Amino acid sequence: MRRLMWNFIGVLVVASGTAVFAAKEPAVPKAKANATSTKPSPVTVVPAKSTVTPATPARLRTGQAVIRGTTPKSPVSGTATFAETSEGMKITVQVAKVPPGKHGLHIHEHDSCADQGNAAGGHYNPESAKHGLLPTEGFTGAHAGDFGNIEVGRDGMGTLELTIPDLSLADGRRTIGGRTIVLHEKEDDFGQPTGNAGGRIGCGVIIVGYDDDER
Repeated sequence: MRRLMWNFIGVLVVASGTAVFAAKEPAVPKAKANATSTKPSPVTVVPAKSTVTPATPARLRTGQAVIRGTTPKSPVSGTATFAETSEGMKITVQVAKVPPGKHGLHIHEHDSCADQGNAAGGHYNPESAKHGLLPTEGFTGAHAGDFGNIEVGRDGMGTLELTIPDLSLADGRRTIGGRTIVLHEKEDDFGQPTGNAGGRIGCGVIIVGYDDDER
């Protein structure tokens, strides 16, 4: 009986010790929520490279003729410039050391100023029209080379500016590139067949290029 009581007391002691141990076992701390929210990293947006190739500006044709006297001792000089524009062919002619007065000015059909300008051939006339004044009568009433007259002052200098639609330097039906511009000794009176302007005192071949050739 005594032995049984001691066994019972031992069980109680063991059980009591287990309970105490369990009560004293430290609690595992819970993870605290982070009060400070984490901001997302800024995103850098890199713009995509354009795959569109910039348009290349159109190259505009230009022409130029250096006008020289048709005889060895002639002092005649000048230039003629030609530019294709949206309004038409812009033409500027300047001459120097030319006798005062009006002088016929025409585009002739060939590309040579030899033989005192006679190698230039006749007036450029692709429409087989009568002689006239191209700026006012058009291609049905005048040759494609009928520029009329340039007026020269007492200082021997003269300038003529024209804009003529449907005239081209290299393309189409009416092309003047590679032909000649001829200055005559007399006034063009618009008589038939070529204006009675007399001999050829100045001549230059029209050379074709582009507006960006010197850039």
